[in-house]
Amino acid sequence: MQIKSVKVALVSLFAVSVLASCALTPSVGDKPGEVPPMLVVDAKDPKKNTWDNPAAFGPVPAELAANGEKVCSSLNTESMQFKAIGYHQKARAADGSIFPNGGYFCVRR
Repeated sequence: MQIKSVKVALVSLFAVSVLASCALTPSVGDKPGEVPPMLVVDAKDPKKNTWDNPAAFGPVPAELAANGEKVCSSLNTESMQFKAIGYHQKARAADGSIFPNGGYFCVRR
């Protein structure tokens, strides 16, 4: 009986960890939102900017994938690599201006 309880506990722990990692990983929408995302100052680190609404990004169009990788790779460091998972053609800079070539949502690989 004790082995069964351990198995149930391990399965439960695994399920919770998978769900927690999904909740912590920002995701984009299935299409660009009507209200474009905007860069804002990160409340945790005022030296960084973050997007106000990652869900407003849609998927990166195939024809822009190479450019998205180029943009996101500009954030790479020795210990962190980034990739583009979202795009919005009217993404806004922190000053409210629209990025001329749209904006990408970058996440760690």
